[in-house]
Amino acid sequence: MVKIWGVGENASNTPIDVDRVSGTKTYHLADLHESRAYCMNRLNKFRQDILRPLNPTPYKLAVSDKFFHFFKDKWQQQAPVKELS
Repeated sequence: MVKIWGVGENASNTPIDVDRVSGTKTYHLADLHESRAYCMNRLNKFRQDILRPLNPTPYKLAVSDKFFHFFKDKWQQQAPVKELS
């Protein structure tokens, strides 16, 4: 579930793990088993309250204002909110 925050709402975030990005391809194309193992490893780093199936805690992240508006516009184009009458 993705929550788009309103104006004036903010939160702090402390990363558990940081991956350095250099802008060049630094990896080989992994096979299906390697990809699955990587994804499972990353999922195991999430807090359990975020992953629980019943009433999960929303996963919050900070993005730039430019990306926020880009994402919001694309989301509304794909799934416009229907007006109730």
